[in-house]
Amino acid sequence: MKNIWNKHIKTSPVTALLYNFLLMLVIYYLCRIFFFIVNKSYFADVTFAHFMNLLKGGLQFDISALLYTNLIYLAMQIFPFRFRHNLIYQRTAKWIFIVVNSLAVIANCIDIIYFRFTSRRTTSTVFSEFKNENNLFKIIGTAMIEYWYVTLFAAFVIFILYKCYHSLETAVDKKAPTLKSNIVYYSLQTLLMCGLVFVSVIGMRGGIVAPHRPITLSNANGYVNKSSETAIVLNTPFCIIRTLDKKIYKNPHYFESEEETTAVYSPIHYPSASGKFKPLNVVIFIVESFGKEYSGFFNKDLDNGTYKGYTPFSDSLYNEGFTFEYSYSNGRKSIDAMPSILSSIPMIIEPFISTSYSINNISSIAAVLKEKGYYSAFFHGAHNGSMGFLAYAKSAGFDDYFGLTEYGNADLDGMWAVWDEEFLQFYANKMGELKQPFVTAVFTATVVSYLESLKNVVSLHSKKQQ
Repeated sequence: MKNIWNKHIKTSPVTALLYNFLLMLVIYYLCRIFFFIVNKSYFADVTFAHFMNLLKGGLQFDISALLYTNLIYLAMQIFPFRFRHNLIYQRTAKWIFIVVNSLAVIANCIDIIYFRFTSRRTTSTVFSEFKNENNLFKIIGTAMIEYWYVTLFAAFVIFILYKCYHSLETAVDKKAPTLKSNIVYYSLQTLLMCGLVFVSVIGMRGGIVAPHRPITLSNANGYVNKSSETAIVLNTPFCIIRTLDKKIYKNPHYFESEEETTAVYSPIHYPSASGKFKPLNVVIFIVESFGKEYSGFFNKDLDNGTYKGYTPFSDSLYNEGFTFEYSYSNGRKSIDAMPSILSSIPMIIEPFISTSYSINNISSIAAVLKEKGYYSAFFHGAHNGSMGFLAYAKSAGFDDYFGLTEYGNADLDGMWAVWDEEFLQFYANKMGELKQPFVTAVFTATVVSYLESLKNVVSLHSKKQQ
């Protein structure tokens, strides 16, 4: 049986490809486990059950990293041509695979130690950070000796990679293929290539659901209890690749010191207490594509003063509540909304959720009110992984997240999310079940059904407040 299995691997490029990818998945997990063992003191709160969940989350990022780093090898093995069985061709593919993945192993092992200084995985910013270092090789050499156990581990893992790699070196077919065999061969191999390309794209993106953005570093927050634990879930090649095209935030150095900055303006204010704190429930509506032009309240000068707008109920609230006449955009896309509104982190160069900074320790209105005993929940009717909202909600301190998974597919619009009219009723009913005081936020899918449904939600919330 073993001989038959080995023969099949050596005569099938696709089978060998899958075997070698599985081998690398195992190696990535060995690196992750060793990373955790060496840095165990930094993860004192991680239980065995939680560690298993972190390992589970890491699979998504490992698959993505392996597909990105092995694109050349993948292409070489899935092209539906017989020259793949050529001895030199397969030896070339073998060494491309071994060299590329050895570099990936080394990158993961470097972070086993470098994590102690940064509390995170290395990103592409490392290239700009060390570009002016003249003694970089001396630093690396010294570190290899000082942390000899990591060096030995890296060498051992690379040795496993070399010894366990399966190639097609013995699979050269010397028989002249017939027309019939060519038709069967090329038809089957073309189908396999198309299937593998489709699966590879899904693996790189991190999921098959259409609304999902390609996964980025922030998605690791969906598995952790603390931001530092994202280093266990992630792997270094993935972090470098997913931040290569990201513009980093640079300090423009407008001021020489913090004192000079504060003398001009300080965003930190400590208002004096104006009364006893009231633990009232807090509800935040984040409305998709909701501009001021929809409101009659903010456009009283239009149509010679006869413009009514499309938000009569909202306008009635503006007349009763504390309303700001002027508003300023803190982002242009949906993905900018959560950090801007809930954590006061506007979009600067690119969406904060997509940057490497998204795995930093961040706060939000949920985290602040949690100190006052508040329960918090975020609601969004799209797929739970959509735009990284689930991961961000968790890192921002929300206790729970309610999305399509919790709602079910009954009222899905066919593509993006649950219809707002139905989802907002779900939102209202859920708030009736929550422990008080609570702070909740809901992000609607559209503006149209929101305008029709808001009245019922606010009405229920008002009853709960009373």
